[in-house]
Amino acid sequence: MTYAAAIFRTLSLEKMSLPAEELIAEQLAFEAGGFIITPQVSMFIILAFGILFLFLSTIVFTKVDLSTINRVKGNKDIFQQ
Repeated sequence: MTYAAAIFRTLSLEKMSLPAEELIAEQLAFEAGGFIITPQVSMFIILAFGILFLFLSTIVFTKVDLSTINRVKGNKDIFQQ
């Protein structure tokens, strides 16, 4: 969430072209262990997590057996009352 907020703030303030030191001073970039996480790196991190979770959910969904769903005519669902 912090990465997404930093991206939004940087875009809305139109400060994508500032050097990393100024971005850190304005708290639009973060320094972690000597590595500076700029808004551009934040976009990549969010995209990487999105692709990872899409890949993992696709793997789990392909293992689901939809033929085992029990559909008995005697049971009414919420829309058939």
